[in-house]
Amino acid sequence: MSVIQEGGTMNYKDLIGKTVFDFCKDAEILAKVTGFSDPLESKEYIEGCTSVVHAQMLQSLAIEIKDNELYNAAKKYEDECWKEQYSQSQEKGCIID
Repeated sequence: MSVIQEGGTMNYKDLIGKTVFDFCKDAEILAKVTGFSDPLESKEYIEGCTSVVHAQMLQSLAIEIKDNELYNAAKKYEDECWKEQYSQSQEKGCIID
């Protein structure tokens, strides 16, 4: 799967619903990024995390594999996720911690 748009930049919208498992199969790298010694066993747990966590893990993966395009897209994705959570909290009166 490519998340590169025309013009050579990665689109953060293509990261929506994706996890580090969509971009990496290397168990050693996944262990570093996820913090689990066997990340494949924890895949279901990680997939159940919030979009913000997914974006942060994608940023960690990008740093680990030295992919600036992925990092920038994941950072933008994280920013958008926080904006969305803030907006929802204002509508519903929720506190985000």
